[in-house]
Amino acid sequence: MELLSIAIVIILIGALFSIGWRMGPLIVVGAIIYAVIRYRRQIPGVIRKFVNGLRSGKKK
Repeated sequence: MELLSIAIVIILIGALFSIGWRMGPLIVVGAIIYAVIRYRRQIPGVIRKFVNGLRSGKKK
């Protein structure tokens, strides 16, 4: 599945250059929505680790 994700990112970047920069925001929003749907179960863990890292950095 990771190979599919990489292929979709490459296609989106190619579409960005071929369509033009005016459609760029639409492509970026589509990529963000795809990433949220694809990695929705991993996102809470990453956010939790990030917040814990910030808290431990402030304590030191």
